[in-house]
Amino acid sequence: MTKVLPAAAQPKTLRSVLSGEAMRAQVALALPRHLKDNAEKYTRQMLTLMNLNPDIGKCDQGSVLGALMTASALGLELAPSLQQCYVIPRYSKKSGTMQAHFQLGYRGMIALARRSGEIKDLRAMAVCDGDEFSVDFGPGGSIVHRPLIRGRRGAAYCYYAFALLTNGGLVFDIMSREDMEAHAQAYSESYAGKYRSLSPWASDFDEMAKKTMLRRIWKLLPLSTEVLKAEAQDDGVKVAPDDIHVESEMLDLPASAPAALLPEDNYPTEAEILPPETEGHTEETAEPVDETPRSDENGAV
Repeated sequence: MTKVLPAAAQPKTLRSVLSGEAMRAQVALALPRHLKDNAEKYTRQMLTLMNLNPDIGKCDQGSVLGALMTASALGLELAPSLQQCYVIPRYSKKSGTMQAHFQLGYRGMIALARRSGEIKDLRAMAVCDGDEFSVDFGPGGSIVHRPLIRGRRGAAYCYYAFALLTNGGLVFDIMSREDMEAHAQAYSESYAGKYRSLSPWASDFDEMAKKTMLRRIWKLLPLSTEVLKAEAQDDGVKVAPDDIHVESEMLDLPASAPAALLPEDNYPTEAEILPPETEGHTEETAEPVDETPRSDENGAV
């Protein structure tokens, strides 16, 4: 005889948890003060992500909720089109379950860095054949980059990131396409192995390269300790609200915090979320592999 549990005793589905008042209250506690009224929007964004990528719904509930709480605590939007942060499902051999990983997008990195109040401008760019480009690493340093406007730009041959500080200082770094290829080969197991076609370096090389460049100058910037903590959350798995910083450690952001817009860049749509052609489709969702074989500066494997 089959025993039917009463409704109150039946385990809650992830969707029901995300739709519940208790979850919205938890999100509201984590959100920065000026975003307190947006708790429902954040839970709705996670539900939308589950519709876009059903593998997220297969992940351990605690890891999905933890990714939501991390995004909320940092005041970063989960909408893929904004490319501030992502929720990446990966299979874990250790636990035998799918785990949801929180991952910073490079637009999110820019938004967080701007909140320090010490950075006037921050960008990561690709230099293409046909562009006018020169760089001077001498005293004072300078970069001149004039993209080709008329005609078709060629392939990217180098990448750079720069930060213009409010005190007039300039921080920048540059890598050639060849050096970036070597970086991907050295630190991305999938890019160097049989799952190369599923690697985000294969599907969105330029975007991964730009994030790598931001990482290279990140530690040279006058960032707050809160922003540095945010970087530590990148590509992590949180399994309970207790793993998330309490509000006293949250970033208290002004309502007028500027959006980070990079007008020259061409961003992919739904990057890192939708399989198979975007970054969200990693080898772990295609065939079970170890969750952390090696990772590059971007947290991609």
